[in-house]
Amino acid sequence: MRMSRRSFLKASAATGIGAALLHGNARAQASATDDDRPLPDGPGGPLAQGEWKPLGCAGCTSWCSKEVYVLDGRMIKVRGNARSKVNGGAGCVRSHLILQMVYD
Repeated sequence: MRMSRRSFLKASAATGIGAALLHGNARAQASATDDDRPLPDGPGGPLAQGEWKPLGCAGCTSWCSKEVYVLDGRMIKVRGNARSKVNGGAGCVRSHLILQMVYD
């Protein structure tokens, strides 16, 4: 089967756009379910008395917006800030090193 260069480019563009849309939808669903989970001790337990505070990640030069769960003055958990217009609440691997950078 012969395919012209124009047909190949159209098919490649359609495939790329479809993959990007599917990946973005899966990431949005995953971040919604991951970040909304209750903390390990369940509602009403000692971890439920903390609060989420905004934070800027210094893991790279992007300075992404994050939130940290603070309990008794200590950071417990890190997640992406859902209100961020830059990264839309997503987080990379480096953002999870924030706790180690602070307490190491």
